[in-house]
Amino acid sequence: MAVVVQPAPICSAAAIAADTGVALLGEPTCHDGWAAGLTEPCPSTGCTSADVFHADPSGWVHDGVVATECAEDFAALGMTGVTAQEFLPACDSSARVLRSGSIRPGSTGQRVVGLQVALVNLGYDLPVDGRYGPLTQAAVVHYQIGAGLTVDGVAGSQTQRSLGI
Repeated sequence: MAVVVQPAPICSAAAIAADTGVALLGEPTCHDGWAAGLTEPCPSTGCTSADVFHADPSGWVHDGVVATECAEDFAALGMTGVTAQEFLPACDSSARVLRSGSIRPGSTGQRVVGLQVALVNLGYDLPVDGRYGPLTQAAVVHYQIGAGLTVDGVAGSQTQRSLGI
């Protein structure tokens, strides 16, 4: 399986607007292939939501408007718990959506989305579909080789820590 690496997406208000048509008021906050920003000024009581985006091989994708109370709100989109907590503190650190563990070939779901977005953010050309198939595994192996990690195709704690997720 050939791994294709392309330039990593640029996380900026201009790049997000060009890809999604969503105009942010300022520069977004960016972590691990995810971005959050405001499209409307905050009321005097403070902001309670933000627009969230993720990197995709074809550009930025708008995930919608999400509550900004807890990391759990962002993790529900597919961010790993580590990435979600880069944006917001956890309200319940034991919440299932914040848990970690190895992500293995054949896995499906939101944690795979978080892994795929992190890899796309590094320039890997693979679908962000929540399925840990051959392309995702090949990208993980390629990343592990380049990072000097144990090469097993599994996104275990060492690989996730190296990816920042």
